[in-house]
Amino acid sequence: MSTFTLSLQLLLIFYLFLVGLFSQAIIPKYSIDFSKNSINIIPLKIVYDTIAELKKGNIDYLIISLLGNIVMFIPIGLFIKLLWNCSNKKTILLGFLISLFIETSQLFIGRETDVDDLLLNTFGVIIGIVLYKLIKKNKK
Repeated sequence: MSTFTLSLQLLLIFYLFLVGLFSQAIIPKYSIDFSKNSINIIPLKIVYDTIAELKKGNIDYLIISLLGNIVMFIPIGLFIKLLWNCSNKKTILLGFLISLFIETSQLFIGRETDVDDLLLNTFGVIIGIVLYKLIKKNKK
């Protein structure tokens, strides 16, 4: 398989991933209700919320809110490095901007906007970069 074909396949997979991500994060699944729109600007509030939910026996909050926001952005860091081999700083910035776009868009569609999502998504991008480095190291 040629390098061009592999790059084209990776690009297609990345675009499909982004379409899926945006469909889940931006397109509302319900009618827009701005009365439910909430904004969290307190950094790391999710940590306290997760601890409170775990004390209640609710592990779903940990999996969906905390881990979900991280895991959801790992492919972004990985694909940007695989496809364009951008610097780590540029890859993190691009991932941050994608997350910022999603969070800002959610302001206008009656969904929750959270600074912690921005932080966790960016952390996911960093993990994607680390995975890229591990793949590259093992390839040699």
